[in-house]
Amino acid sequence: DRLTLHKTEIDLKELITTTANQFKIAATARGIELVQQLPEKNQLILVDVNLLQRAIENLLSNALKFSFAQSKIVIQLSYDPVSATNRENRDRVQIRVLDEGIGIKPELRQQVFEAYNTGTYARNVNQIGLGLHFCRMVIKAHQGKILIEDNKPQGTIMAIDLPLSAD
Repeated sequence: DRLTLHKTEIDLKELITTTANQFKIAATARGIELVQQLPEKNQLILVDVNLLQRAIENLLSNALKFSFAQSKIVIQLSYDPVSATNRENRDRVQIRVLDEGIGIKPELRQQVFEAYNTGTYARNVNQIGLGLHFCRMVIKAHQGKILIEDNKPQGTIMAIDLPLSAD
C-alpha cells in the first residue's frame, strides 16, 4: 500500500493536454467528442509525472469505455477549486473527467476503488477492476483525494483534488 514517488515540477496543463490528445483518435472513431477545459494560466505542480499521467489515462480510458457513441467527455483543470473535496484548503488543483456514459450507482462508489471490484458489469467492456484502485493509490500518495460524482442527467464525474505542493 505504499508507492515511492519521484516528484518533479511540471506544468499540469501541458500534461493534461498531451494525455488527452492521446485519446482523441479513439474518441473520434466512436463518435465521442473529447473536450479540454483548461485555465489560461499555467501552474507548476510537484508530482510524480509518470504515476499521475497513468492515473489520468485510466480515468480517460474508463470514460471512453463506458460512454455511448455520439456523447461527450470533458476533462477539466482548475486551481483553488471550491468543491466538496476542498472546503478549507487553498493552493490546490482539481482535475475532473466528466462523461455521459452508464454512470456508477451511489452504493458502488466506494467499492469500485477496491482491487478487482468492477462495480456494475457492462457488456462488451473489458473490466479487470484495477484501474480505479491504482488511481486511488496514486492520488492518496500525493496527499490528494479522488471521488465520484453524478454527471446529470447521465454519466459520471471523476474528481481528483491535489495540493499544488506537498512533502
